[in-house]
Amino acid sequence: EYIDRAADPLQPFGSDPVFVPGNSLYNPKMLGREGEFYNISSGSNDVNINNSPYGFFPRVLKGHQPGFPVVIPTGVDLYRTSALMATVEEGNYLDTSSSEMSVQLATYNSKAQILAYSTA
Repeated sequence: EYIDRAADPLQPFGSDPVFVPGNSLYNPKMLGREGEFYNISSGSNDVNINNSPYGFFPRVLKGHQPGFPVVIPTGVDLYRTSALMATVEEGNYLDTSSSEMSVQLATYNSKAQILAYSTA
């Protein structure tokens, strides 16, 4: 069953860096509290074969194929954006299995009254 799930491109992956010692986001106060945030029962899709929480789960955004979008909401300050980017890096969002990545950015400058949208 584990092998079958691993072959699914929409299988959760990565790790939640809050629970991984050595990561900048590691929080020792969270040790043993994984069950408050994830279903950690045996066979759960929230945890890997070692019962550690996955970091990334598939989502569907309107107008897009199912996948693993990273969404940074508007109004997020620099500290929170840095933490989100650390989650992406330390949670192993990109690895040797990554084959494609795209970026979509929308921003609005109210002073200049300019709306910009870009893809890469």
